[in-house]
Amino acid sequence: MKKHSVVLIGFMGCGKSSLAKTLSKELGYELVDTDKLIEKKVGKSIKNIFAKEGEAFFREQERALALELKELENVIIATGGGFHKALIKTDGQVVVFLKASFDFLRQRLSQSG
Repeated sequence: MKKHSVVLIGFMGCGKSSLAKTLSKELGYELVDTDKLIEKKVGKSIKNIFAKEGEAFFREQERALALELKELENVIIATGGGFHKALIKTDGQVVVFLKASFDFLRQRLSQSG
């Protein structure tokens, strides 16, 4: 059986993490959340990383993580809203862009604070 991974990209609030949880259960794949991995590595929330370290630092963390993730197989990867810029596409990856309307995003983001 061919090994592969599914990478979910899209604007923040479009449902990448929610869909990743469902897909990982359905397919029996491990779930990887790029923002959570970066938070764990740096020891700060994404909000605090941006506030204290800056966006350039955060994007460098994404690029480093993208190098690691391209080697993984049979995983569902939920990415942060800007991770697509760092993504290193491999033959074994299926990249899915989740599109959502402005009204849907506004509602989701206003609920999450």
